[in-house]
Order: sequence, then structure tokens, then C-alpha cells
Amino acid sequence: MCHDCLQKKHHNQAGWEFQSIEPGIIAQNLHAKSVNIDDAENFYNALVIGRHNKMVIKDAVYKVNEMDRHIFKPILRIRHQGSDRDFIGVNKWAESITVLGTNAFQWNRAPMEWLRNPCMNQYILDKAAAHDKLLEDKVEEVLVQEKLPYHRNVKYFSDRPGHSVRVDVHDVGEMDFVWLDAANNRIVIADCKYSRARYDMISYSADFAKFSGDYERKIENKRQWLHDNKALVCAHFRNSFPELVLEADTLTVEALFIINTPTYYMYCGKIATVCFFRLKEYIYDHYQQPVLQVQEMTATGPDTRRVEYPYLKPGI
Repeated sequence: MCHDCLQKKHHNQAGWEFQSIEPGIIAQNLHAKSVNIDDAENFYNALVIGRHNKMVIKDAVYKVNEMDRHIFKPILRIRHQGSDRDFIGVNKWAESITVLGTNAFQWNRAPMEWLRNPCMNQYILDKAAAHDKLLEDKVEEVLVQEKLPYHRNVKYFSDRPGHSVRVDVHDVGEMDFVWLDAANNRIVIADCKYSRARYDMISYSADFAKFSGDYERKIENKRQWLHDNKALVCAHFRNSFPELVLEADTLTVEALFIINTPTYYMYCGKIATVCFFRLKEYIYDHYQQPVLQVQEMTATGPDTRRVEYPYLKPGI
């Protein structure tokens, strides 16, 4: 519960949850605690949503990641008896601050008022720069534990000193991970996708469009390049892992998306997609999408239908 909610409860025990406060009180409270008045007002104004900054209905539906939404701004500016008043719902302050900290800063998103503070601006830049590594670090932990030979953030392959072929070029691109899985006789090209939490159906739809369009095309280009250059890839790995015994012609090449949170694409995509906490199942070749038993009513009565992966396809 925020400090001002506690104050409301202290001054009005009955119905305090519905009590509004005078606009600017929070900024004044901060200033009274030796916070610079400009910083206090910027902090406060960034968390207010009202008629002055609300989105039109169409934008509110389609632009789900805009900052001018109640989920990011816990203070509602309302009109009561001809005067502006600010209202903060119970637990709304904690919710909004948590959402900002977990689902905005890492993607370089923050209220513009906060970014006027140089320290805050640098903090957001640092968080955005570091967040991609979070998922990759978790993946690397698994590969190390399983003792798989791998390379991370691959920009080139080299079969001998002084000779290399770059892949961070048009139509291929840097590869997050490439590893050799001798037990399953395969080379795996894996791209990590660290996605924002989704609070509405539009976000899921946009997420699916990214995977099935841009992401899928890019990783397939990488998979095909590795397939066409298996001898070079194997030589590159032997440079780092001389104990490897490899027959390039016998290896298959598989593409894999590793994600931090479930997405529709993992249930109907062309490319295998796993959450990072199920990566070991994939490595041991135990990761299987189950066959679903769907209950439905037919003209002759109840029936059970088997639905196999991919689940979400025309006719399901």
C-alpha cells in the first residue's frame, strides 16, 4: 500500500478506499522530504492519467504498449463537484510500479517525465542493454551443465587460422547459440526471444505475427546456411573442441526458438519453440507436444476427438 493510501486510512477510517486527494499532494510530500521540486513533479505527473492525456478508444485497443494507460499510471485524475481530484485504488500503486519495473524498463520504455532526469534516463538505457543477456545466460547455464559444445553470439565461422566466413550479414545474421548434440546427431541453431508479458489478446496476436513472419524467416535462413556449410561449422567446432569426432554429412540441422514466457506460436509454429525451463527436455529429445483429447457435442451425442500438434490450425 502506498504512503498516501496509508495517510487516507489514517485520516478517514470509514470508506478510506474511496477517498480522493488534492492534485499535487504527492509531489508536495516528496518535496517536503527534500526531493527537488522539479523531480518531485516529474515523478508525480508521470503516474497520473486523466482527460488531459487519455488515449482515444481506438488507440487504447490497438496500441497496447503505450505508456498512457491505467496499468502504468495508478493515479486517476477525476472531476468531483467541479474540482479535479486524484484517486488511487487499493493496491493499484504497487501494481503499476511493479509492471513498470518488470515489463517496461527492460524494453527501454518509461514515462517521458522520468526520462528528464539524467540518472533515470541512464538507468533505463542500462536495463534495456542488459535484458537480452538474461535469457541467454539461463540458456548457457543449461548447455554448460549438459556439457554440450556450443558457441554464443556467433558472428563468423572459421575452419583454419586466418580464414573465416561472416554470418552477421544480410539474410543470415548473428546466431544467439549454435551447439552440437552428438547424442541426437544434430546441429542446433537457437535464437532467444525475450518477450514482454501480455495483458490482452492484441498482444498475443502481434506476438504470433512476429514469430510466424519475421522471426521464422530469419531463423530458417540461418538453419539453411548451416545446412549448406556443415563442413565449415564442424571444422569451426573442432578448433575449440579438438576432442570432437564429427561426420558432417551425417548431421541434421534443427532450428529452435527459446522463449521466456509461453506464446501462441509454440502451439502451432513451424519452428520448435520451448520455454527456457524446458530446454533440458529438448536436449534429451524428450520434449513432445501431447495429443489433446477434445470433448465435443455432435449430432449423435458427445464425442472425443484427438487433436495433434500443431493445435491451432484451420478446422480446429
